[in-house]
Amino acid sequence: MRLPLVAFVAFCSAIAVADAPLPVVLAGRVVFRIADPGPYGSLHARLQAIDQQISEAISCEDVGSPKMRVAQRGGLWSVFIGKTFLASVYPGDAKLYGRPAKSVANLWAAELKIAFPLSEPLTRMGSPSKATMLDKPGAAAQARRPVKVPAEHWGIVNTYMMLLWKVRQAGQEAWGEEEPRLTAETLEDAARHYLAPANQAKGHEPGTCPGLRTCADCQAQMAAALMVEDEKRELVSNLAAAMAADERATRAVKQVFEYVRYIDQKRFMSERVRIAWQLWQRLAQRAAEMCQSLAAAQPPTEATP
Repeated sequence: MRLPLVAFVAFCSAIAVADAPLPVVLAGRVVFRIADPGPYGSLHARLQAIDQQISEAISCEDVGSPKMRVAQRGGLWSVFIGKTFLASVYPGDAKLYGRPAKSVANLWAAELKIAFPLSEPLTRMGSPSKATMLDKPGAAAQARRPVKVPAEHWGIVNTYMMLLWKVRQAGQEAWGEEEPRLTAETLEDAARHYLAPANQAKGHEPGTCPGLRTCADCQAQMAAALMVEDEKRELVSNLAAAMAADERATRAVKQVFEYVRYIDQKRFMSERVRIAWQLWQRLAQRAAEMCQSLAAAQPPTEATP
């Protein structure tokens, strides 16, 4: 059954959050947030431009040993890696952080310096153990609060933790076949959970269940997180297909997959909730944008006589 265009637009508008600060994510972690659209017209357009600059940097700069610098560009304090411009700090960004623009730029540069080596293409990594040596817990990391996932999203986070475990278990020879399959599964699960009604199914909070694979409550919770109403099944298929064709969505998944495959078991277990939660947040943002695009692309309904 096709959901009427008016209802679909209203649904997407109700769940999309406008003008909220948007996170810039690199290697599965939020490196900074933006709150000022600048000359781009919207925060989403600016975020897309920053993502494009990050992609360019990964392709042409030494992200394994990033040389970050802060300098003025067009009268704005800006962040560079090598010769590649990444982002400028606009007044709204400085207001969000409550700091002078130069201080915000230095903060962004420091976060990017930590995250860039984790995004280095595996073919350029000198040692698979590099990711396990980066970002060792310091005082700031030890003081970091545990990830608190809202109860209505426990199911998708537990689902993603199970999926990331499959990513880690896939052998190198089989990875060429497993990666596209697991990527498609990740994106379809994102589409399903985005369009599924909110639920408070019983189960364990992510990271606390001793037997996620066999726990009946957690299994029911994960199933409920992906259960959509009959009239939205076609939307799920359309949204999943759109996300599979979207460079930002697929890159988000690829970055996380590469990261979890090359960190050690101890680090994976300590970070798995954060990684799964941030992956969902990033894909949910793209799902909101893609829903609006899909609605705009639908032909107008015929007026009733």
